[in-house]
Amino acid sequence: MKVRTRSIPGVGGLDIDFSITPESLVSKGIRADEGFTHDIVCNVHLEEADKDVYLSGQAVALIDALCYRCGETFEHTQKTPLYLTCSPRGKYDDPKEKKAYGQSDVHQESEDGLVYFDNDELDLSEIVREQVLLSLPMRYLCGENCQGVCIKCGATLNVEPHHCEVNPS
Repeated sequence: MKVRTRSIPGVGGLDIDFSITPESLVSKGIRADEGFTHDIVCNVHLEEADKDVYLSGQAVALIDALCYRCGETFEHTQKTPLYLTCSPRGKYDDPKEKKAYGQSDVHQESEDGLVYFDNDELDLSEIVREQVLLSLPMRYLCGENCQGVCIKCGATLNVEPHHCEVNPS
């Protein structure tokens, strides 16, 4: 989903709803413990001020994840809040802009979510895709009370009553 910055109204901004297909995520490389099987649903609001575009919104992904404790696959809903500043590449090359913003301010913004764009065009799919991938947890748990597997026989402790006696040696 590409948007020209000149299409953003000066008052009220622009609301955009779009989806990102799982195929576009897989082609960019995904870790083995996630399965994106549904579209990522995105709701984005864009505001423009002084050549910068302020992006806010949310992306929701439904993921087939692998539980770290029990090894079972389960459906995980990943909600990613979006708050980014999009700035045209080269904006700070102008000496007047550098003086107005200060070099340290530019560096600080980049740590807090500054995204650069070229040619008056924002690639919202790429921006959101990156934010979703960065927000994924390191490990998934199917539930807070997941008991994992038996260390002796490997039975899933969440599913069935367990009668195996573990030797505490």
